[in-house]
Amino acid sequence: MGSIKKRKINRIPVRRKMREVVFQVIFGADISGFDTEEDLRFMVEDIFIDDHFFNEEMKNIAFRYCREIMDKKENIDEIIKRYLFNWSWDRLQHVDKSVLRLATYELIYESKVPVEVTLNEAVEIAKTYGTEKSGKFVNGILDSVAKEMVPKEKFAL
Repeated sequence: MGSIKKRKINRIPVRRKMREVVFQVIFGADISGFDTEEDLRFMVEDIFIDDHFFNEEMKNIAFRYCREIMDKKENIDEIIKRYLFNWSWDRLQHVDKSVLRLATYELIYESKVPVEVTLNEAVEIAKTYGTEKSGKFVNGILDSVAKEMVPKEKFAL
């Protein structure tokens, strides 16, 4: 009897892919200045149009994340700035800012997403799109945000 070889399939979890879409949209909004609700919806739709991996629910979640991050951007940026020791906001790369905004939003405002998931996903996105130091930098900032600002109950998820 022959054995069945299992193919290794490179599957990116749907939620990680959704976070990458959000990252791309808020990065694009930061660079272009196009950040109205209409602009965000267009960018989300544009990314999703060629990717049959997503369903309507994931598209709606991605748009909600983008809209809320942009609505709360000032507050999110102030939180991040508190933890930029020996670093200025203006010196941050757009990639790192966008990853930090996404993850800080998720840490503070998405009560059902475990802290570890947010931190791991942010580091992976930073490594993929940023410099070789982005992952460690993002992890250090977000670890501080999580320890000081996230309710303890969220660590138990």
